[in-house]
Amino acid sequence: MKRLVLTIAIGDAWQSLAQVTHPLMQEYAKRVGADFGAITSPSGERWGPHWEKLQLYDILGREYDRVIYLDTDCVLRPDCPDLFEIVPENTVGAFNEGLFMPRTEVMRQGFQRYVKGDMGWDGRYWNTGVMVLSRKHRHLFKPPGGDFNFANELMFEQTYLNVAAAVHSTEWHDLRYELNYMPSMQHATGLPMEAGKIAHFAGIHPAQARDYAAALVENWRELAPDYKIRRRVWLDLGGGLGDVIDAEPVLRYAMQEIFPGDDVRVTTPWPRVFQGTYPDAMLSFGPESPFGAEPAFHAATVPADATAKIFSFLTHVGSNGTDFASIGLLHMQLPTADKQIRLTVSDGDEAEIDGLANGFPLNEAVLIHPGRTWESRTFPVDWWQAVIDGIAETVPIVLCGLNGGIHGVLPVECPANGLDLRDRTTMGGMFALVKRCPVLVTNDSSPVHVAGAFENGIVLIPSVRHPDLILPVRHGNPYWRASALYKKLTLPEVNRQPCEYYGSHANGAPLGPWSDYLPEAADVIAEVLKHHGDTELYQAGRRETAAEPAVSDTAGGSGNGNGRGGGGGDSGYDLADIAEQSCAQAAQD
Repeated sequence: MKRLVLTIAIGDAWQSLAQVTHPLMQEYAKRVGADFGAITSPSGERWGPHWEKLQLYDILGREYDRVIYLDTDCVLRPDCPDLFEIVPENTVGAFNEGLFMPRTEVMRQGFQRYVKGDMGWDGRYWNTGVMVLSRKHRHLFKPPGGDFNFANELMFEQTYLNVAAAVHSTEWHDLRYELNYMPSMQHATGLPMEAGKIAHFAGIHPAQARDYAAALVENWRELAPDYKIRRRVWLDLGGGLGDVIDAEPVLRYAMQEIFPGDDVRVTTPWPRVFQGTYPDAMLSFGPESPFGAEPAFHAATVPADATAKIFSFLTHVGSNGTDFASIGLLHMQLPTADKQIRLTVSDGDEAEIDGLANGFPLNEAVLIHPGRTWESRTFPVDWWQAVIDGIAETVPIVLCGLNGGIHGVLPVECPANGLDLRDRTTMGGMFALVKRCPVLVTNDSSPVHVAGAFENGIVLIPSVRHPDLILPVRHGNPYWRASALYKKLTLPEVNRQPCEYYGSHANGAPLGPWSDYLPEAADVIAEVLKHHGDTELYQAGRRETAAEPAVSDTAGGSGNGNGRGGGGGDSGYDLADIAEQSCAQAAQD
């Protein structure tokens, strides 16, 4: 079987580039047992240099059974594998750039121009700068007759050959991108050109490509023989504080499982979330790329553009925060065991809280965050006041929260048995405060996400999203030492057409009075005190003797007036089983 490695270099600029690239192709041809050939002058036909690939019709029809075609701006790394061995003889080997670049419009035009018919296309678009061909594929390169227009449009010959392959139902073998690695792929993969076993400087003028190719060869010499190359990865962890905290497990999973050893850098409006857990050198405040002008793979947990693809099938209002972040960033959900949040509380954070407490018994206090945000999540002050005063009659309380823009804390009164730390803590101090207090009471706001890193009892008062989507996963269970109380939620009042939550929002005031949605203050107080007693047992190492499990619920969200919710009815959880698992886990802990 006769084999050929073929390229085209017509014109002085391409001949100059060939001085760098052709010797590498010749070495490769010798290694894979093939001849080397270069088309260096026009064939005399009416087509331009790019269309000289159509000479393959005769080349494959005469003496060669198989051909590897390479554009002259391809640079072969010494460890480039034998493509004849990789690609079966009955298929055409090429890289499907349609996976990374939009090619629908150019193929639509190609079908109209070349076959005068409707598009019958499966979405694949093959780059013809690197091809592995056999004699049975020569018909793809048959020159068109008549007055065919060879103008340099529709990406030269590439679309013509793709249309021909589609018309003939050609079977392809997809070469991975490292076997046809183009500059445009650097942003898609985060890898520099050195990562290509065949680096293809497509779209770059040959004079400039010559300089790049020469530098690349030198870099490869330094990287040989292992060619260990770090991917540049820019992860944009945006949104509100709760969104960013929910994204922490996603970042951890990405670094451990998806990008181990790569150069991962993070931009975020809340870098303190990651400080102490991740190196400060990888953290920066967005929105500029932390790599400067260097190309990098870029992914975001909350896209800034409302037209981003993720919003066509998922919204942060209708999904769990960690799931939304992982789908946006990694196109997957995390295993449940990997969803637990990790935050670091420093000695300085602890000292800050000790100074503010000044002897106040934080370890016995219920931490209350009467959050102020969207109208749908901002409850009446008098409702919060009744809850606060009722709890303070039995145990000490601490008020927390930071005011800033739409997000903040309501102007409730702090009782005599309380400590008011609103607008007095840093973010790290707030983490320490949540860690220190045994029970947290909050609406759907950042403290409930902070609590995901610690072992507080949590009493959540949801108003928009279902509590299953809010409560953080701890010990594999969102209801581990957590309860959610509500009568009904406002989300059903939003336009329920699929994925229109984002367009119509869920931040407006409820349609009815708050009394239709919020649990009774007495029920909240009772639930908090139950958690407080349960916490004391837990901290004493006698969790298994508690009279009641940590998870409580009766007909969650059913609107039956009992004020309880979360995990029952429509949640899909077996609460008795959850409670049993929680008790067993706590006993082991």
